[in-house]
Amino acid sequence: MNVTIDQLTVGSVVITRNGAIGIVTDFRPQNTKYPVLYKTKAGTTTYKGSPNDFTAVIGNADATRLIEVAQKKAEAVNVMASSYGPDAIKGLSVGDTITIRANGKLSCVIYEGYNPRRPKNPLSFTMNGRQYKGSLNLIVK
Repeated sequence: MNVTIDQLTVGSVVITRNGAIGIVTDFRPQNTKYPVLYKTKAGTTTYKGSPNDFTAVIGNADATRLIEVAQKKAEAVNVMASSYGPDAIKGLSVGDTITIRANGKLSCVIYEGYNPRRPKNPLSFTMNGRQYKGSLNLIVK
């Protein structure tokens, strides 16, 4: 049984062809081959698909509730990084401008987060519109 595009809305809970449960997060009608964006687990990769990739629609999640959950998760990451992270990043929040020393030069970058599960390069930052990961040794105090 195939799902039609008319059955899908943002927040639709669907079953994919491989049996995973997913939530439709967005539609991109300009992409005629894969107009549906969906996630199979909270906080993971967004996948592109078509209505043929789903076997059934099993319900509808509240889209505003999904956004609230995502915002709370981002806030929790900020609190964890500022409370339990190294002294170099305490007090920083996502979006703050920090100074780093990269390639022998001082650069101002935008702090994107700290991931303790990435021991070599736990720092994420954006420089010149591109996202990078680096060590805490880059931060200039």
